[in-house]
Amino acid sequence: MNQLMAIGHKSELRERAISDAAAANVFETLVTEHYLRLVKIAYAVVRDASAAQDIAQDGCALLWQQRAAVFVLPAPERWLMKTCWLLAKNQRRRQHRQAARSNVSLREGGDESELAAVAAPTNDPVVDLIARRVWDALPATERELLW
Repeated sequence: MNQLMAIGHKSELRERAISDAAAANVFETLVTEHYLRLVKIAYAVVRDASAAQDIAQDGCALLWQQRAAVFVLPAPERWLMKTCWLLAKNQRRRQHRQAARSNVSLREGGDESELAAVAAPTNDPVVDLIARRVWDALPATERELLW
């Protein structure tokens, strides 16, 4: 009986190792294909290149942590993009609160040269559509703050 349990345990470990390898492959593919989009989405909200890259990395870390739930979704890349957008909105709120406390104008925060370096336009209609939807979803007061 113990031998059967040991064989079953080894089989379970083997299956888990295969599923972990498969998850790592899915994760790597998603990150490789969508990382630049994630940075651009975050930059559209926070207007800071370094913060946008941090947000994209945080989104990827959350993807890995939530992989069991996310990888079964029909479009896990949508979850990843929305997560980064929400993280960027949270960062923008923190910036806004901090600026309000220190009476610093948020209009002075964005550097247009950062946009050229990180979010240079591509001929990718998906990125343009996402950026447009993110922009349109922002309340007018937040759009005013971004420009």
